[in-house]
Order: sequence, then C-alpha cells, then structure tokens
Amino acid sequence: MENKNVLICCAIIILNFRSLLFNIYTANQPTTQNTIVADFADDKALLACHFDPDITASFMQTHLDLLASWYTTWGLKLNQTKSFYSTFTLRLRDRSQLFLNNQPLPYSQNIKYLGLTLDRWLTWAPHIRSKRLTLSSNDDRSRQLRHLLTSKHIHLKNKLLI
Repeated sequence: MENKNVLICCAIIILNFRSLLFNIYTANQPTTQNTIVADFADDKALLACHFDPDITASFMQTHLDLLASWYTTWGLKLNQTKSFYSTFTLRLRDRSQLFLNNQPLPYSQNIKYLGLTLDRWLTWAPHIRSKRLTLSSNDDRSRQLRHLLTSKHIHLKNKLLI
C-alpha cells in the first residue's frame, strides 16, 4: 500500500468570551507561526494544519497553553463549557486529546461557527440538513420563502438571490 500525503487540519477551537469589546482589549493575544487565529465578536477559532496528526495536535496544544497563561495573567476566565475541538481529516485514527487549563476539551464531530456547520470530513451534509429542516418548518417566514422559491413566475436569477 503506497503512502499518500494527506493534509490534516486539526482542531477548530471555539472559545466564547463575554463582550463584543473583548477583541479590542485583547489585541495583543499570543500567536504562533504554526496556527491561524480567527476572531469574530466574542468567538475565537484556532486552526493548525500538518500532514502528521500528532504534530498538528502539538501545535494546537502549544497555542492553547499560551492562551491559557495569557488569560490568567490578565485575570480573564475562559468559558470551558463552550470550548471544544474537532479534527478535519479523511484518515481513520485515534485523535489526540487537547487540554485547556489542564482540563480536557470535549471533542465534537460537528462544529457550528459563524452560522456554518462543519463536520470532520467537510462534506457540508449537517449544514445542508439543518437548513433544509429550517426551510421545511411550519412557521410563516419559511412558508413565504418556500412560496417564492417554488413560484414559476419568478426568474431563476432572483431565486438564487433569495
């Protein structure tokens, strides 16, 4: 069996903070060259990619340790009940455990970030399923939207805009 190079992107971590002004206050948060940080309002996502999943996990753990010590120094508390991680890969193998403040982070196969539901294989299936359920519900807004999308009198370009 030949060895294939498969890039493994590991562990989006969502850390929910308390206020929208938090990002202004914490503009000097620690970063590393092996991770990517995405902040939006009071959410934070970390991403590390490498071909070796153990190296990816070590990149994430290093960044998490830096963040934990930074938050402790500044007297801030992370909401660990809303923090979790996922590994995006097609490989079937045991995942590494990540820790935040010496507490294990729960693993989640699906992560919802900025309204998108991402699964570990990045197939979009959970996101499409949840949107389909939202559209097929019986509330008035979805009924009006369904009427617009199924109408024969509305041009396809306008339907795509909706």
